[in-house]
Amino acid sequence: MTRGTRVLVALFLAASLLRAQAVAEACRAVTQEGVRCSRDAKDPSGYCTQHAKIAAAATHTDEGKEDDFPEVNMQFITEPRRVLAVTNGVYLVLDGAQKARLSGVVANNRANDFVRAFCGTNEVVVEYERVETGHRYATVYVRNAAGCLNEELIRAGLGGVDIRSRFRYWEPYIRAENQARTARRGLWAGEP
Repeated sequence: MTRGTRVLVALFLAASLLRAQAVAEACRAVTQEGVRCSRDAKDPSGYCTQHAKIAAAATHTDEGKEDDFPEVNMQFITEPRRVLAVTNGVYLVLDGAQKARLSGVVANNRANDFVRAFCGTNEVVVEYERVETGHRYATVYVRNAAGCLNEELIRAGLGGVDIRSRFRYWEPYIRAENQARTARRGLWAGEP
């Protein structure tokens, strides 16, 4: 290898290292336990390599092929209920011995107080999306109140978007997470 080639290789490696350092911010994913991923974001999407693959798979549809997710998994069962208890921020116990998991949200026990305060003693409308791994995934709306529990939990920064699964309200949840990140609320408070 000539001296000129070695200089070019060294410059290329230095530029690559600088680019990698510029991108090295924390991954924007939130784990099932409601804790932010500790790996560096290696992808322009703001996720680490592992979470970028998951996010890409969750939003991927083949060109020219209809997405069969809604027809296969959506149930669209809506029923009025009251929230009796909450655990891990996303698992609800509803009246009538019903249980549900908030769809599209990852959080932990820090979100329990928010869920209780948001729902209070009001009647909620539960929109079940699908049944998976023994859980009924649901979007919860509080009647005569602020709106969608799932979205407001994310907007408050007490949870993040669950990028591991597909769900009906992907776009509003991503917008809510971006608002929480921009305002540095909850999980995003320490983010530079």
